[in-house]
Amino acid sequence: MKKFNVRSVQEAQKKYLEMKTERRELRTKLDKFQKDFEVTHNRKIRYTKDIAPVSQDFKRYKEMKGDLQKLEVLIQALAVQGSAPH
Repeated sequence: MKKFNVRSVQEAQKKYLEMKTERRELRTKLDKFQKDFEVTHNRKIRYTKDIAPVSQDFKRYKEMKGDLQKLEVLIQALAVQGSAPH
């Protein structure tokens, strides 16, 4: 499980928004690659070798989905912890 070095709900929310922005940028890059590929090769992406130029970006994009879900859980836990009576 990935560790997020955050100590407050605000830090976790900031990290979440940063990751969402990065993921959106990756999606844009991957979409552009796909469109360019289709124009260049007159076909859709079908093989692993087709995505080789952006394979690291694609892997990161997929990993970020899970990371964002974990951050959501962390934010909820921190929010509950912060609202608990002392």
